[in-house]
Amino acid sequence: MKSSVDWCELNYSSNAYIAEFYNTITGVFISISSVCFYYKCNEILRHVPSHFKNVQLLLHLVSIGTMLFHGTLLYPFQLLDELPMLMIAMQYLNFVSLLNQSTFQQKTFPINKEILIVIATSYFIHPMLQQTIFHISLKYYEINIIYGLYNLSKQLNLNAFSTLLPMKAAHTEPMKNLLYRYILLRKKTSWHIKLATMFYTTSMILWFLDQTACSHVEFLKLHAIWHILSSIGIYQLNMVMLNHHLINRLLKSI
Repeated sequence: MKSSVDWCELNYSSNAYIAEFYNTITGVFISISSVCFYYKCNEILRHVPSHFKNVQLLLHLVSIGTMLFHGTLLYPFQLLDELPMLMIAMQYLNFVSLLNQSTFQQKTFPINKEILIVIATSYFIHPMLQQTIFHISLKYYEINIIYGLYNLSKQLNLNAFSTLLPMKAAHTEPMKNLLYRYILLRKKTSWHIKLATMFYTTSMILWFLDQTACSHVEFLKLHAIWHILSSIGIYQLNMVMLNHHLINRLLKSI
């Protein structure tokens, strides 16, 4: 059963056994991103909620699915690539919901099995329908994650003015240390947000060009480059999430 999408790279042009050679081999960068993040932050990861740990496992599944999908262009492997992406977005949203300052506090966003089933079966109505539902669903979760992080950032600023800044007037070492740690974490988070935005935006531009101007850019292997840049973007997003978790722990200790 053929996949519902065929990417710009010419099939079997570089290898007689791999449909899209460059798209296939760069799929491993998704897994590398998670491995690098784990080894840098493994001590902290022992204390984070399971939703965030699930993301790291699902990233490996996406990496395997991506390589099999691009290597064969078969629909079952396309689902192994796309459905875990949606599950990752759902788990990210769950993680944001657990942070105390989030507007999603007390809410949960369990894995939506119904939408996964709809995406998988819509192929049999029309392949284009399958792609449409998948991309709309993914963007829905992405927008909610961005919105949740934006509101979280606003709440943190309010906390800084109402709780942490008055501590500065106390002129005690513990209070100064808390304020210093908070400011440092906020600066790190801001830096990772900027990097994540830059890599995500650049990768999406390349993805769009690969889709709409294939005859002019095929030789650039833009989808393969998208794999690499989006993997770096995922790493930065993981750092954003982790720093928010650390900020949340810091504020709870006050």
